[in-house]
Amino acid sequence: MISTNGGAKFSRIIKLGAFGAQELAVVNPFSNKLEINITVENTAAIFIYLRDWSGRLVRWQKYIAAQGLNHLELQNTKNLANGYYSLQIATGDKTVTKGVVKQ
Repeated sequence: MISTNGGAKFSRIIKLGAFGAQELAVVNPFSNKLEINITVENTAAIFIYLRDWSGRLVRWQKYIAAQGLNHLELQNTKNLANGYYSLQIATGDKTVTKGVVKQ
């Protein structure tokens, strides 16, 4: 991206690409909450798991996503230690895992 003064500006949004027939993007790094945008073709259960790098599950949430674009938030991440985490998003038989940073 280019800022209005001509300098480089980087987005905090990571597009995780096609998630089956669905589009998925995550705001990274995160602090007080982890924001996820997901587009689904039909209403679906979405499971979000956040693990520390030792594999310990530190947060999880189940959502029911409506057809179309959904903005999901994994709340209560403020008290997590800064560092790297593994984010896993699952729906039906599709799962994607990506590293994210807590600041």
